[in-house]
Amino acid sequence: MKSLARFFKSFQNIFTYSDSELLEFVICLVLIGVNPMRAFSGTACLPTFWSFIGLLGGMVILWGLGTRNVKCREAGMLLALVNLTALNVIEFRHYHLDPGYLLQNVVIAFTWWKLGKERMAKEFRGRCGRGTK
Repeated sequence: MKSLARFFKSFQNIFTYSDSELLEFVICLVLIGVNPMRAFSGTACLPTFWSFIGLLGGMVILWGLGTRNVKCREAGMLLALVNLTALNVIEFRHYHLDPGYLLQNVVIAFTWWKLGKERMAKEFRGRCGRGTK
């Protein structure tokens, strides 16, 4: 019960104080809600496997946001990046290019890069703190 309260408290902090984590939350909403509706609407000729990969990526990011785990969020972003790159390739092979997927790909690639920098900075600060006496 205490860990669940801490999970929701981290989301309250995200909505109050954060900017990049809020972007990650919106990316989760798009991956979990919007993209599957687009894929299952019947207008796109996308395999359902890629929609499930996008859902999985969104859930991993959401879990990482709740537990404040940067590596988990980074893994979810990588899953989302793979998902959207595959969707772009599939659509391009069908002579159709959706600008929505392209824009999502660019935003997620930038966020993934930014998360990598954040993770490396935290690791560097941790190593510096432990190395001094």
